[in-house]
Amino acid sequence: MQPLRYLFVCTANINRSPMAATWTEHHLAQRFVIAEIRSAGTHAWDGSEAGAYAIDAMRELGHDMRAHRSQPVSEALLDWASHVVIMQPMHEEKIAGRVDAAKIVRLWDFVEGADRVVDPQGHPLDEFRTAAASIRDATSLMVKAHLATRRAQLKT
Repeated sequence: MQPLRYLFVCTANINRSPMAATWTEHHLAQRFVIAEIRSAGTHAWDGSEAGAYAIDAMRELGHDMRAHRSQPVSEALLDWASHVVIMQPMHEEKIAGRVDAAKIVRLWDFVEGADRVVDPQGHPLDEFRTAAASIRDATSLMVKAHLATRRAQLKT
């Protein structure tokens, strides 16, 4: 069975995908599950820091994202991943045909009534706090679902 390898994809790889990567690492660690986790952006530059408000919101929730550096989505990252977790339909359009559709996970499917994970870019800190909490909850549900599926596969 392939190891769990999560690639989180958003637009600039400075807010949503690093927050989702951080939360997923946290949720998996709580369950003593080892996984490799990376993030990238469909329109990212190499080496940008996480957004200041994203860093602040996550710090308030006990997580340090100061070491994060952005990177663009690449064929190597898409091939590496067992799960490519996207934040909105545009991201799926950007990677369509470049990755097996079975690998794609729409994080908004784990947010009730959502058609995307809201991008707080350009908004005040409170919007980043809301986004961080929403991403925390969505990644928790996603991890539970993925681990349940993995356990079922191991039984067969």
